[in-house]
Amino acid sequence: MQKLSSDASDVSGEAFMPKGIERLTCLRTLDCFIVCGGGENESKAANLRELKNLDHIGGTLVIENLQGGGIEDTAEAQLIKNKKRLLRLELYFCDNHEDGNLIEVLQPPSDLEGLRIYNYGGIVLPNWMMALTRLQDLELVGCGNLEVLPPLGRLPNLEILVLYGMGFRRLDVGFLGIEEVENANINKGEIARVTAFPKLKRLEIWKHKELEEWDGIERRVGEEIAHC
Repeated sequence: MQKLSSDASDVSGEAFMPKGIERLTCLRTLDCFIVCGGGENESKAANLRELKNLDHIGGTLVIENLQGGGIEDTAEAQLIKNKKRLLRLELYFCDNHEDGNLIEVLQPPSDLEGLRIYNYGGIVLPNWMMALTRLQDLELVGCGNLEVLPPLGRLPNLEILVLYGMGFRRLDVGFLGIEEVENANINKGEIARVTAFPKLKRLEIWKHKELEEWDGIERRVGEEIAHC
């Protein structure tokens, strides 16, 4: 079997992935993995650990209803990192789930090109995000508890950045990945000359009512920026 879609469900219509999917080690395409939310279907539903051995999955993987999944040991559970054929990952959290350990074990391969994180309730993004040096498209949607963004401007191949319904109040040079340098040969407060977002083509900021300060960020000629 080379392809599996996420149509599995019980008579009540609640979708989940069937237990034993981990045995399909030659699986090439898995459109969507739905985490069971417990209840009467929990005994026959696969948990997130069953993704670990499906290393041939490629293309796009969507994981829905993320809410813990019984993952405790982050060292043991490298669930997605070895899926070298994966190009895009979409993570949909349930009800702003705040489990920082969970998002850490969902580290994708470093060659990932597209990432979407939806409704994540943590206050910081995962440590692995800045290792995605080939990332071209990043969407952060409904992550209302985030207090600060990592230095996304250092991602060398990022072309599209979409921030929708976020919670942070300030964007500054830290977001660009530019740091002040202390050097006797430069004027006080001068900022190191580095190129932030060297390949960025589109930046969209939508439904961001909490944003109060936009510090040290200027529009470059030819860039398309939307701010609503």
